[in-house]
Amino acid sequence: VYRKVTASFESFLQAETAGLEFVSLTLEDDPSVLQQRLESIGGHDVDLVFALGSNAIRLATERFPDRSVVATMVLPREELLSLPNVTGVALEFPATDQLQWMRRLLPGANRVGVMFDPTLNQTWVDAARQAAKKEGLTLIPIPVESARELPAGLKKLARDADVLWAIPDKTVFSSQTLKQVLLSSFRSRIPVVGLSRSWVKAGAFYALDRDYQDLGRQNAVIARKLLAGTSVDK
Repeated sequence: VYRKVTASFESFLQAETAGLEFVSLTLEDDPSVLQQRLESIGGHDVDLVFALGSNAIRLATERFPDRSVVATMVLPREELLSLPNVTGVALEFPATDQLQWMRRLLPGANRVGVMFDPTLNQTWVDAARQAAKKEGLTLIPIPVESARELPAGLKKLARDADVLWAIPDKTVFSSQTLKQVLLSSFRSRIPVVGLSRSWVKAGAFYALDRDYQDLGRQNAVIARKLLAGTSVDK
């Protein structure tokens, strides 16, 4: 999907803006090779950086602090808002949109369980509770402050909720915990609304996912405005 986004971004921008040169850096390269390439780029007049993923965004803001960074392939929009020279399109869908789809696809699920780490997502959960109320749904918050608390959280989910709404939360949902969550939901017959199509392949009931070619175009529109000297809203 990273290749799809990048190809779409470059194709749209080349068609709309003349004289562009793209220089690609892959963070998976050998660190010494990556450093050499960064140093070679440093001699060029970089006008804009397109960064995909949290690590790339972090590197872009450190290496090019005085350049505009268009960023994507991160879930929480707050990750973009927290950086002064970064804008772009996050992968996260608005809570209201997600809840409306939930009502369509799971009309009998009125109690929506959300497992979350309060230190990471309390503000998000408070806002989602209000959004759920407007949609006629009841949000069931299930705090999980560490992986050790996950089994107790899953028991509460099975007892009190009709569906699990997975959100970006590295404490609850990680490569180490995902299998446990999906197996528990299967046994308790609690459907899981996942974060992407890969979750559906792993056992989630459904997930809202992006059109990654369109995502590339959306970011290219932002980049075109910035290159033309037009300010854009975050």
